[in-house]
Amino acid sequence: MRNIMMFSAFVGMCFTSLAGEGKPEPPQRSIVLSAGDGPFVFGRVITLTVSYRNGAQEHWLVPMPNESLSVGLRYRPYGTKQRPQGYNFGRITTTTFNGPDGQKMEARVYPPESKPFSIAPGQAHDFKIVWERDWTGDLKPGPWTVWIVDDNLKLESNRIEIPLVFTADSIAACIEVATDNKQPL
Repeated sequence: MRNIMMFSAFVGMCFTSLAGEGKPEPPQRSIVLSAGDGPFVFGRVITLTVSYRNGAQEHWLVPMPNESLSVGLRYRPYGTKQRPQGYNFGRITTTTFNGPDGQKMEARVYPPESKPFSIAPGQAHDFKIVWERDWTGDLKPGPWTVWIVDDNLKLESNRIEIPLVFTADSIAACIEVATDNKQPL
């Protein structure tokens, strides 16, 4: 009888263990991307909200994501498997200087490492980003899938659909770019 009770306890532990393996754990820490209500006009700025959410029981140290070279916006036409386009939030600039022989040289200037900040348990860090870059080259009217990738933290946000519509305001945006003296030819 004792062996039967021990065997049934052992089987119960195994089934309990196996039952727990089938359920995925909810994410403790996540990135959530959202956009306001459309219409999203092709050629105009689209403001997105990024939220780093800490669902864990301890503080979460995070480098400043909106200034990081390892965090970026990714996008591709909705419903395709096309390689995503995008850019990282940290900016690499270039500077020109004269070398010892007087020859002009160019160097890349990387942003300084941002100091990490803490997100308390149950709290979030929200910031806004503007999706306007490369709309004249990469983008075209139609639906787009957009998401955030943080390579350092090995996290990816949810994917949202942004339908870009071509309107009369899109024509005005094209004219503004064409007549802006600051735009390269």
